[in-house]
Amino acid sequence: MGDELTLGLEMPSLGKGSSAYKYWEFEENVNALVDKIFDELKKDATKEMSVLKEIFGNVLKSKVIKYDILNGDIEVDLYLPVDVHTLSSLKDISLRQYIPDMSFPTPKLNFLGSVEDYIPHMSWTASAKVHGRHFTTFDGQEFDFSGRCSYVLARDYVDGNFSIIMNYLGRQKKKLILTSHQQNVQLSPNGKVSVDGVVMDLPYRSSEFEVFSEDGKVFIEGRGFQVKSDPTVNMVDIDLSKWYFGKTGGLLGTLNHERYDDMIMPNKQITSDAFALGNAWQVQDRC
Repeated sequence: MGDELTLGLEMPSLGKGSSAYKYWEFEENVNALVDKIFDELKKDATKEMSVLKEIFGNVLKSKVIKYDILNGDIEVDLYLPVDVHTLSSLKDISLRQYIPDMSFPTPKLNFLGSVEDYIPHMSWTASAKVHGRHFTTFDGQEFDFSGRCSYVLARDYVDGNFSIIMNYLGRQKKKLILTSHQQNVQLSPNGKVSVDGVVMDLPYRSSEFEVFSEDGKVFIEGRGFQVKSDPTVNMVDIDLSKWYFGKTGGLLGTLNHERYDDMIMPNKQITSDAFALGNAWQVQDRC
């Protein structure tokens, strides 16, 4: 059942990256940005050079009108970039403040906005929920279902990092079964946790799982996911890292930001019948 869905759900990173590159017109936007920066720098440089040209042009107009060293008579027509009434006041003037700053600072680019404005909002986790018989998938699809067997809620069909199975025990009681590459964790309706068939006290930690309780709720954390079970209200919440985008299958959907295919079955057929969906994701052939 499981491996049949792998090719249907896997989305190559190269394809997604290429689509995003084209959708956001990355190359066109970068070229437009470079052109804008170049134009702003050119304007600043032209303005600064114009000021300098005027200053040094005036200085070059300076000339000696009369030079009679024997009689101590010297007249100079001197152009300065500042107003000077007497030669004695020159010592108190700093010409640096009248010379343009030639560092050519990068122009303000507020017109572009923030980089975040060009990136679609996306949290780094997706959440799904089972509340009684009501299911909400990772992409927000909702339906009602109640079974009598064991069913795949979510599974990593690419790397096989985890499987989350719900086992119906009757009278609305459910057992959660989580498996990884190396371990099996089971959470009974009474809150008891067993690892590889051995009941464990909480908190429990291994290289595969971390299990702890808080305010009457039991939390199970694994590689890129967290399961929270609240038996007082018959609710299970599952948070999944977006690194599993396009890699999952089960009653809780495909995690690809598309609701239309959340009710997809292992044979890659999409149904609107919750009962047919549940039967398709049933673990055992018979219950």
